Amino acid sequence: MPIILERDKHSDEFNRQPLANALSKVLLEHDSARLPLNVGIFGAWGIGKTQFMTMIKKEVLDLSKPKPKIVLFEPWKYESRQDVGLGLMLAIVRAVEDDKSTTAKIKTQARNAGYFIWKVLSKTTSAITDKATGIDPETIIKDSLNEVRIGSPRIQTEIDEALDQLRRLIHKWVGKNGRCFVFVDDLDRCLPDQMIALVEALHLYMTDTPCYFTVGMDRDAMSAALRQRYGSLDTDIGRVYLDKIFPVSMNLSPPTNRQLLDRYRKLLAAEELTEDSIDFVLKYVEQNPRSLERFLNNYSLSRRLVSVRHDLENRIIPDLLVLLMVIKVRFPDLFGALPKVPMEAVSEFARVVKDGDAPELKASMEQHGGNALLPYGEDGTETRSFFYSLSDYWAGLLIRPILLKELLAFTDV
Repeated sequence: MPIILERDKHSDEFNRQPLANALSKVLLEHDSARLPLNVGIFGAWGIGKTQFMTMIKKEVLDLSKPKPKIVLFEPWKYESRQDVGLGLMLAIVRAVEDDKSTTAKIKTQARNAGYFIWKVLSKTTSAITDKATGIDPETIIKDSLNEVRIGSPRIQTEIDEALDQLRRLIHKWVGKNGRCFVFVDDLDRCLPDQMIALVEALHLYMTDTPCYFTVGMDRDAMSAALRQRYGSLDTDIGRVYLDKIFPVSMNLSPPTNRQLLDRYRKLLAAEELTEDSIDFVLKYVEQNPRSLERFLNNYSLSRRLVSVRHDLENRIIPDLLVLLMVIKVRFPDLFGALPKVPMEAVSEFARVVKDGDAPELKASMEQHGGNALLPYGEDGTETRSFFYSLSDYWAGLLIRPILLKELLAFTDV
């Protein structure tokens, strides 16, 4: 089976194209005199936000006359919250410079504007500081927008001039009736401060621009970031905050169980898994496309590596490999700890946790040198619940120290 990459997915396996078409038409019917417009694509990690925004991009390109300008921005590449807003502006400048249809004069203006924006913002963003606020969302947003007002009047004048240069550049780039679509992807891969900084940057820097800002994010991750920064915010206030910033939003529902089964059961069967093994994978791997594809990629590679060792081929090898790959994808920290302890400790860990005997676990791990595994057997942890829920057959696969050691060498890739 070829390695699956997210960017390779061109077919609409989960029937989302009609949603992308409808949203694209709503955006294009929006009065261009009332831009910018912030659009939120909300969905959990791995649910397919990137592919959905790709559909929107293709649709607006196909339907728009004149063709809109497109900017792609990945905020997770920036290390600090100060860098993210600057990175967004410079991404637009680079898109202007890279546009083959742009005149040499506008490209020169872009280079000059980019240099001035970098010079001003890189020295003034260090003055931006977090301030404690109340829990009212209006207060939070107002405070966020006022943070750059720190500093001397001269600095503020330079900031205003830099932003004016950017706005003038965008207007010249898109033309009289043109539009610009800025797609911000993988915001939920950012640290909490970066996530908030990007949202703030849309308000701070992008007013009076003919732009649609489409941002893909996990709503729960954003709410958690707000709570971390501002203190005890309840869930409702996190929702209100996002609703105020994104007047247009779409909650991207996960694929249905039937859609996942239809797609991934076929791919798992192509890897020569039995029906029981396929059921095991679909039960224990997180039910989203990214997690299932990570499992498939890891299992496919490890299975081929094992196949070169003919002495390892027996009837329980495929299922033990499946179990190890499930642990690797679902519990990577636990998987990383397995090769660091004696295999006898791993076998004892599986046996004791499966039996649900917490007092025995500590003594057993000390005896077998498996103290590194203790955190994963504590009451209330997902890992303990996972092992406890395994059938005797699947748990018993780990009670084979020699075979386990051999296989780990092929799965830790």
